[in-house]
Amino acid sequence: MKKAQDICIHLATHPNEEVRVNAALGLAYIARTKGKLEKHMVKPVLLKLLDNCIAFRWRIIDSLEDINFYLDWHIGEKALRNK
Repeated sequence: MKKAQDICIHLATHPNEEVRVNAALGLAYIARTKGKLEKHMVKPVLLKLLDNCIAFRWRIIDSLEDINFYLDWHIGEKALRNK
């Protein structure tokens, strides 16, 4: 889990927005299948992606919804309410 999480966090800084969005999807997949992520590492990455991935913002929101559901977190709730 840690290695996959670290790869996703690294890819979240990629110059290509589609790669960054897929990194968020990867984090959601880890949450769904492993039930664990390091919140202190993942939260700032997801919030930054939410602000910086304009064309695929909806996909970041989908990832946040999955992560919040599977891990009982509440990241980006304001954005989720206003989607």
